[in-house]
Amino acid sequence: MRYCAAKYLLPFARYIKLYGAAVFLFTAFFCTAQPRKNGTLSTIISAVDSTRANMPREKIYLQFNKPVYLAGDTMWFKAYVFDAAYLSPSKQSGILYIDIADENNNIVKQYMLPVAGGVSWGNLPLNPQDFSEGSYTLRAYTNLLKNFGSNNFFYHHFYVAGNTGNAVLVKTQTQVFGNDANDSVVAALKFTGPNMLALANEPLELAVKAGKKRLLRGNVTTGSNGVANLQFVLPAGNTTLTVTAKE
Repeated sequence: MRYCAAKYLLPFARYIKLYGAAVFLFTAFFCTAQPRKNGTLSTIISAVDSTRANMPREKIYLQFNKPVYLAGDTMWFKAYVFDAAYLSPSKQSGILYIDIADENNNIVKQYMLPVAGGVSWGNLPLNPQDFSEGSYTLRAYTNLLKNFGSNNFFYHHFYVAGNTGNAVLVKTQTQVFGNDANDSVVAALKFTGPNMLALANEPLELAVKAGKKRLLRGNVTTGSNGVANLQFVLPAGNTTLTVTAKE
């Protein structure tokens, strides 16, 4: 019986020794590999911090009371300044800068507004002596964003219609179909008068321009809801579109 016990215990003892050796080797490997793991983690953290340091740290978004204005109207807005990494209210900037330029990129007005808790708001009077009929571009930025280039500013394009009895306002809904060279734009234009009532079944002389380049010119008749559909090719690059209509 002793012999039998020893016979079966011998392989078990060898198993214990092999298991112990395996545990020892695994522990040694883990202890050796651990510094490399820490080094890799540190490298990743460093790369993430470096990327964040070289990317814009703020994002700006503005809400407006309406898409088009008459000369003499007031543009009301609310501005949000976010931390770009977490989309939480930014604590870095206390001043918001706003520039408004005409279609020739000449600055018409500049404003400085306080930011508290990542929020600012105000109103911009569109005085006829400063804002004649035409297209304008509003851009908003902070001093921090200036370090990363104007491509990171907030841009808003709007149109100021002449304040006359037969003024026509336009609200657009567009769909863009891309191709290799240019984009084909299908636009649904809703026309209203200064009283904000739809111009139903109204013949209009319509023109669409990108800067000084004419994209479309012709006569259209609005539907019963004041909507007219048109299609044109959008030139390459970032351009401001101007839509004019005459009764």
